[in-house]
Amino acid sequence: MHDKYKQHLERTIRWLIRSKQKNEGSSAHFNPITGWGKPYPETTGYIIPTLLDFSHRENYRPAKETANDFGEWLLSIQSDEGYWNGGLYPPQEKSPSVFNTGQILFGIIRMYKETGDDRWKKSAVKGARWLADHVDESGLWEIGHYTDFNPTYYTRVAWPMLLVANVTEKGFVKDKAVQVLDSLIERQNSNGTFRGWGFEKSQPAFTHTIAYTIRGFLEASFLLDDWSRYGAKVESALEKVYKLAELNNGRLAGAYDQEWGPTEYYSCLTGNVQLAICLMRWHEYNGDLQLLNAASKLIEYVNGTQFRNTPVKGLNGAVAGSKPLWGRYMMARYPNWAAKFHADALMLFLELSGKKQEEWSTAELS
Repeated sequence: MHDKYKQHLERTIRWLIRSKQKNEGSSAHFNPITGWGKPYPETTGYIIPTLLDFSHRENYRPAKETANDFGEWLLSIQSDEGYWNGGLYPPQEKSPSVFNTGQILFGIIRMYKETGDDRWKKSAVKGARWLADHVDESGLWEIGHYTDFNPTYYTRVAWPMLLVANVTEKGFVKDKAVQVLDSLIERQNSNGTFRGWGFEKSQPAFTHTIAYTIRGFLEASFLLDDWSRYGAKVESALEKVYKLAELNNGRLAGAYDQEWGPTEYYSCLTGNVQLAICLMRWHEYNGDLQLLNAASKLIEYVNGTQFRNTPVKGLNGAVAGSKPLWGRYMMARYPNWAAKFHADALMLFLELSGKKQEEWSTAELS
C-alpha cells in the first residue's frame, strides 16, 4: 500500500506544480474543454505548505521552488491594509475577503517559518491584524464576505490567525481568533452537525465545508493545548463521519443536511480526503487505529478516480471535484484544492502508518 500511495502522491504534486500560471499563482482548476483556469490566490496560499511538506519529505526541489514562487506572487498582490481580495486573479473590483485572507496566511506564515525572512512575518502580521480588527463584539466579521452571513467554516480563518499569533506573539490576534471560535461552537446541534456550515443556510452542506468546519476546531484545540474546548465537542461529528466511511467503504455522499441526510448521486472528492485528514488528526489524539483504517478507505476511494498515464497533461494526476464528474460540486472541473488535500491526506497517512509499523517492529524485537 505504501508504494501505491507514494505513486499517487507524486502524481498529485506534479499536477500542482503544472498548475502554476506564468509569474502568478496556481490555476483554480483544469477543465478538459477550456483548459487551465485563472490563478486563485486563496488556494495558492494553502498549497504552499503542501509543496513544502513534500519537498522536505522527498527532497524534491521543484516543489520548494514552486512554493517560493507562489509566496512571492502573493506578497506582491497583498493590499496596503493587509487583506487579499476574494475570487480569481485579477479581481474585477476591490473585494476584501475574510476567508481568502485567512487561507493565504497558511502559506505566508509557513514561508516565514521556513526562511526566517521578516518580509513574510510582516505580511502575516498585517493580514492577521486586518482580520482581528474587523471581528465584532459577537465574534463575527462585519465585512469581507462572499455570502450574506458568517459561515461556520470560518473556523478555518481562526486557525491561521492562531498560527500567526503563536509565531509572532500577537495576543490581540489570538484573543480575536478564540472569540470567533467560541461564537461558532455555539452553533452545534445535538447530533453533531452545525448550523451554517455550508455555502447556503438552507441547503445541505458539501463535505468540503463540513471538513473545513471540523478541521478548524480540531487544529485550534491542538494549538491552544485544550482538547476539551473544541476538539471534544466535534467528536460526535467525527464519529458520524467514521461510521459513514466504514458503512460505505470510503464513499461519502457529496453533501449532508442538518440531520445527516445524504445527497444521493455524487460524492465530493475534496471533502472525502479532507475528512480523512480530520479522522487521522483525531487518531493522533486518541490513538484509535480504527480511525486510521476508515481514513484509508476515504483516501482509497479518491485514489481510484485519479488520472494517470494520459497524454493530456492537465488531467494526468488530477482529482475531480465530484464523482461522477457531473456531480454538483465543481462540476466538470479538476480543482487545485482537491489535489492539495489529496496530497495532504496521502502524506499524513504515510507518516502515521509508518510510525505504527515502527512501533510494531520495536515491540516484536523486545
